[in-house]
Amino acid sequence: MTYEAATDYLQSLGQFGMELGLDRIAALCELAGNPQQGLKLIHVAGTNGKGSTCAFLESVYRTAGFTTGLYTSPHLVSFTERIQIDRQNISEEEVSALVSRIKPWVDTLGSQQQPTFFEFVTLMALCHFAQKKPDVVIWETGLGGRLDATNIVTPILSLITNIQLDHQQWLGTTLVEIAREKAGIIKPGVPVLLGPVSPEVYQEIEIIAQANESRLMTLNDSSSRIGSLMDQLTLPMLGRHQRINAALAAQAIMALDPYYPIGFDDLKTGLCSTYWPGRLQRVQSDEGRELLLDGAHNPAGIHSLCETLEEEFPERKITLIFGVLEDKDWRLMARELGAFATRIITVPVPSPRTVSTLELSGYLKEVFPNRSVIPADSLAQAMQAASTAPFILVAGSLYLIGETLAFLNGHSAQHDLNQWTMKV
Repeated sequence: MTYEAATDYLQSLGQFGMELGLDRIAALCELAGNPQQGLKLIHVAGTNGKGSTCAFLESVYRTAGFTTGLYTSPHLVSFTERIQIDRQNISEEEVSALVSRIKPWVDTLGSQQQPTFFEFVTLMALCHFAQKKPDVVIWETGLGGRLDATNIVTPILSLITNIQLDHQQWLGTTLVEIAREKAGIIKPGVPVLLGPVSPEVYQEIEIIAQANESRLMTLNDSSSRIGSLMDQLTLPMLGRHQRINAALAAQAIMALDPYYPIGFDDLKTGLCSTYWPGRLQRVQSDEGRELLLDGAHNPAGIHSLCETLEEEFPERKITLIFGVLEDKDWRLMARELGAFATRIITVPVPSPRTVSTLELSGYLKEVFPNRSVIPADSLAQAMQAASTAPFILVAGSLYLIGETLAFLNGHSAQHDLNQWTMKV
């Protein structure tokens, strides 16, 4: 099977939508010989910061000489970003071989148990890691936790970065309901590390941890050690929220010291050399323009972005290129972020779920009647409209960030392999 044929097949799985539940992934894993059972994993859930926290963890372990596996989603430019060993993407040949290997198992399940795209790719990752045998796998949740396909594993540590409002259609309309879903990654006897949350969320997660006889840790448990460490570091990613993500990664690594002894120097070097594109990433264009790319895609993420703009770029005149998905609270996001821009260019996100650029620009014109708001039909058109702007911020969706990175490098992104719809 060629890589093109493999990705065409993966794309065809989109017809089955995104349906939460563990029955199909469990059946597939059984056919595959349960590759998840031989892996040591750190399972990371949370509303925001999952990817960055995973990146910090991976960088430290690799710096210390351990072989790492990394599974994240969505990808920015290439599908192969989703599955990595030592930060090297899985090869196209390996993708083809895995699809060829797994497809016959899918065929035996019958039409009523066809896996979703994400379930199939999750099994690909498990089979790849089982073959490569990394020392540790950093394992990012897709959506929620309790019924997410990644929850087929039993990790050595569960980590929940934070709980905010997002994906309320599927995870619940309150923070406590969402916390209950994300805390579904807690396994009996497996310790769990929790980032900053509200008191009611902490109480809910504490109940779940106690029911599983799992030790519950928070950043406050080692505030002096972690605080002292963070004071010494200049992190490669901007923003207070990234310092929290790095602190969570540091505490997780300290908690797992019996499994993976790591010296202080390797811990500092790993955190300070972490690379995670599309999160407050500064890019210099060939024309000398400065771009800031950020994948904030929900109100909490946009709020963190705005805090960073206020702290790091208080005097900059910002031209904002903004696109967003319709299943987000996009009006709130547009109001908060638009206030920091002197000029706004709206674009479609490369997804069927995009808010129309005309609807987005129309709303922003109502909110900011004295601001220049321009609708663009494409990212290329938006970049042309911003050609004289010295400082450009692109934000609103990770899909848009992936498209921007691909555009700046003169090629296209594999957006079709990021699309999904949720079954009702």
